[in-house]
Amino acid sequence: MLARVQLAKGETGSAARTLSSLRRDYRYNAVGEWMATIVDSQLQKKTGNAQRAQQLLNEAESQFQTLAETLSPAAQMEFARACYQQGRRDSGDAVMRDLVRNHHDDEDMLGTLGDLFEEVGQGESGRQLIADNVQSVVELNNEAVRLAQAGQFDEAIERFVKAHEDMPHNVQVMLNLVNATMAYVHSQGWHESHMRRAYDMLCRVRELAPTNNKFQKLARARRLLVEKLGKPQWVL
Repeated sequence: MLARVQLAKGETGSAARTLSSLRRDYRYNAVGEWMATIVDSQLQKKTGNAQRAQQLLNEAESQFQTLAETLSPAAQMEFARACYQQGRRDSGDAVMRDLVRNHHDDEDMLGTLGDLFEEVGQGESGRQLIADNVQSVVELNNEAVRLAQAGQFDEAIERFVKAHEDMPHNVQVMLNLVNATMAYVHSQGWHESHMRRAYDMLCRVRELAPTNNKFQKLARARRLLVEKLGKPQWVL
């Protein structure tokens, strides 16, 4: 982000002009206005107005949960960076924890998150946060997969549904939920609500990771399954 680079160089005047452009260009865009509030908070901190900086960060934090579903990882990282740099480690950790859990198998993303931790002086604790949360997601996935392999499809689906609620952007969790659902249908027969949810999951993954190999295989397998069961309206 340009304004962050300008602030890092001490170019507060340039950052202020960038902020003005950001507010003008995204005047009626909730995410854009939210990002401008974060930039403004960082600018106020840089220019010595700590109280105003905290007020602006309070505004951004209060809006975060409402906007979280629409925020890119980069936008969430900007918020986390501001939290760390303004002494709100718990808030920063909460954002970073969610990012790790939703991207636990994305090495590039994990590396980027690790770089941010280093940047804000949280390298050691950040590496631990990443490791702990990657491990917790792996264990959750493995447990649910074992249930599915043991024929306990209802229990496996329940675990994956709960995991999806906690990590709504985790592609691996969504694909595992689809896989468990298909295994259920192969074993127990058609289940309308389960297959509707699986359809929604695949549509979401197609938006997030259309080139994912597992997604492509599951999409093909699901198409064959719904055609075999005479449900052509459910072809993706």
